[in-house]
Amino acid sequence: MSYGAQPQMNAFAGSAAKKTEFTHGLFDCFGDIGTCFLACFCPCVVYGQNQQRAENKDGCFMDCCLFYCAGEFGCASCMGCYGRGKIKERANVVNDSSMGDFCAHLCCMPCALTQEKRELDVTLGTQ
Repeated sequence: MSYGAQPQMNAFAGSAAKKTEFTHGLFDCFGDIGTCFLACFCPCVVYGQNQQRAENKDGCFMDCCLFYCAGEFGCASCMGCYGRGKIKERANVVNDSSMGDFCAHLCCMPCALTQEKRELDVTLGTQ
């Protein structure tokens, strides 16, 4: 009878591997300079496109309009935090720091939106 190493049960068997961080850093936004510029001058479009991809929606118009309106009332960071949570869910990122998500959008929204777009590219295999 052999008492060698026994196989371990994996709690996530059959599911995608969980990550604790995004694949790209927050300030790696210049790796996708086109998205970075678009996020600087028209962040509502990048937000809408990200949500469309993250939630498998048919279009991005409503999310774009909601983000624009939230920005007009000074709540774009709150909306960005919500959207970032959806993207983290889709990309299997388990970092539950909502305050970190809010701060990322408050301090550097174009970088946060670009990072989210790049994470979706990696997750959905379009990079």
